[in-house]
Amino acid sequence: MKTRIKPPMRLAIGKLMLDGKARSAEDVRNELTPQYDGEKQLNLPNLENHLQALRAVGILAVAERDDTQNANPDTAYIICVDGERRVKKYL
Repeated sequence: MKTRIKPPMRLAIGKLMLDGKARSAEDVRNELTPQYDGEKQLNLPNLENHLQALRAVGILAVAERDDTQNANPDTAYIICVDGERRVKKYL
């Protein structure tokens, strides 16, 4: 039986963010669940830490969201231009 190695979580988040859509930790969890289903690392506090770390190194930025359109009060992140280049480099 051949097992497929999953990419590191931060790289998977970066790849997910390449479409330019703003996402919260909950959005990221919902979209990565099929790939990382059943893994303990796929929880909101851990994902929020990953998102903040990616922001700290300049890959992501906090996105402006229209809260009248979105009931989710969580912080949303979006990929930066330089972040996009850096993520693509490692894919």
